[in-house]
Amino acid sequence: MIATPPEVEPVSRYSIADTAIKLGVSKRTIERYIKAGTLKAQYRKANKKPFVTGLEIVKAWQATY
Repeated sequence: MIATPPEVEPVSRYSIADTAIKLGVSKRTIERYIKAGTLKAQYRKANKKPFVTGLEIVKAWQATY
């Protein structure tokens, strides 16, 4: 995970891939964080794809540092 706070908008929605880039980890790691409850994902109504809000990304980063 990156050592500096991720630059995200708190109310924006980020895909799993974008979340991985923002935190400096792999997509698989993000999936493990979601499964473990470290990162809370929500699901789009239209296609059921997961997304993470910017606020959750910051919370996950703060839990690590």
